[in-house]
Amino acid sequence: MLNFSDAEAPSDEKAIDNLEMRVRPGDKEHMSRAAELTDVRLTTFLGASAEREAERVLHEHQNTVPSKRDRKALLEARVRCIETERKGRSCNQPAA
Repeated sequence: MLNFSDAEAPSDEKAIDNLEMRVRPGDKEHMSRAAELTDVRLTTFLGASAEREAERVLHEHQNTVPSKRDRKALLEARVRCIETERKGRSCNQPAA
């Protein structure tokens, strides 16, 4: 469940940027009803919802752990690179 207390709390950073979007009338009604049920303004509801989703996505991508197969492939690629560099070639250049 979304907590809107943080969205309405005073912040050191003043909200000065604008976002504009077009939505279908039915979608706006849907979002407006959800905002009303949580007792916040529509802009607060949308801003907090978008910010929370942005945080989730960023967190997910910052903390992505490669699978065992991917770790093995990365390690093998690194070993090949080291072996190539020992032969005096750059591992970033294709072999001739």
